[in-house]
Amino acid sequence: MVEYDYSDLFEEHESVSLIIVNSSATVTGVEDDSPEIENADFVLTEDNLDQESLDLRECLNSDNNLKFGSMEASCMQFDIFNDQSIPTLKDIEVSIYLYFEGDSSTLFQVGVYLVQADEYSDDRSTRHITMYDLNFFLRDYDITKWYNNVFKTTAYRTIKYLRDDLFDWLVEENLI
Repeated sequence: MVEYDYSDLFEEHESVSLIIVNSSATVTGVEDDSPEIENADFVLTEDNLDQESLDLRECLNSDNNLKFGSMEASCMQFDIFNDQSIPTLKDIEVSIYLYFEGDSSTLFQVGVYLVQADEYSDDRSTRHITMYDLNFFLRDYDITKWYNNVFKTTAYRTIKYLRDDLFDWLVEENLI
């Protein structure tokens, strides 16, 4: 079972507000009010979501044992009510934010995701959205050079060290 450091945030607040925008948008928290949003191609809130469908899976590996090549990424799936003002989201990079009690000064970014699927339901009343965080796309990179360099001096590294060092390397190589 995963233990989240800030899980009590969700238990101590009566209302949680969700905002999903394209990642190039700017979202700024405002005390006792909704956030200011600039340069957004679309804005999804909890009013757009079919509340019964939200599913967020955070996992490093869904197998019982960690093995090379089995690292996964978080996946978020939900249904939105079909609205012509919301463009097709497939292949769009989005940012997800939460804030509490209608006070967007508590705003924090959950993550940056890439939408893999935006599919209509059979009756076209909703659209099913599936998105993955950007770790999902690390599978497309050849990290052999990085891997060999990391384990050149020692056979042991922590997962935190590997994650941080890998992202530093990806930035240095201009891959992300």
